[in-house]
Amino acid sequence: PYDWKRPGPAVVRSRIIKETQPGSIVLSHDIHPGTIEAMPSTLDALAAKGFKFVTVSELIRMAVPQRAPASPQPAATTSVPATIAPSPSPSAPPSRKLSPGS
Repeated sequence: PYDWKRPGPAVVRSRIIKETQPGSIVLSHDIHPGTIEAMPSTLDALAAKGFKFVTVSELIRMAVPQRAPASPQPAATTSVPATIAPSPSPSAPPSRKLSPGS
């Protein structure tokens, strides 16, 4: 809200309320009397609009989609297929079928 420029409580309040969107992180400085004065009514106004106040850690957890538990994967096999036959191309002679041990 550019409160470090000391615009006064009404301007701080107005800027925060106007610019806050879901997921916003509002940075303000508690060393400025105007900011401190603006906070109670600003927080009340945001709460009335449905905003929920959370820590940054909580916000990050909300933004990360929960992963589904890993499903078991089929085991890798090392067996060789009994027959391997590439698709014949129109100009190539028919291929011979291969089997293990050939």
